[in-house]
Amino acid sequence: MKKVLLVGVLGLGLVLGGCATTSGLNAKTGVSGFDGKKHVRIEPHGAACTSMICPAIGAIWIEDAPNLVGLNFEVVNDIRSINSAELNIDGEIIKLTNTNLTNFNTNIGVSSAKIYTTDFATVDKIINSKRTWVRLGTSKGYVEAAIIDSSKDSKAFHALKRFKSQVEITQKN
Repeated sequence: MKKVLLVGVLGLGLVLGGCATTSGLNAKTGVSGFDGKKHVRIEPHGAACTSMICPAIGAIWIEDAPNLVGLNFEVVNDIRSINSAELNIDGEIIKLTNTNLTNFNTNIGVSSAKIYTTDFATVDKIINSKRTWVRLGTSKGYVEAAIIDSSKDSKAFHALKRFKSQVEITQKN
């Protein structure tokens, strides 16, 4: 009985630990074979979602444009066109623009993605904010969730922190 209880407690710990918002993929630095320029990328990570259809955020930085960042927004668990992306950072509404088409991925699950270019300072604002929400306008309505909201953070929030740190390391080298 003690063994079963111990296994149950350890299993619960693994499940809860697996849901930690600080976990996730690391940002990676690459070098272009074409021109030798460096870039940093982090795959999209989920916001603080309350439903299965959820926004996720990743980022890309390119050495040629050090003051810009591409924010890669995904709608996870559904195929829908992404028409707009907005951030509410401590009450400041930032409407991002992009005229490219949405990419649809059904290889490893179901998602729709689109990259929006903004100032790198936007990443700093998110990381230093007390409250940031993302809202994606899609062909099926809005999808929104917190990136950080007081004490509620998300994998996306911590992924952006890892991304910024990797960009800083890459710029020094």
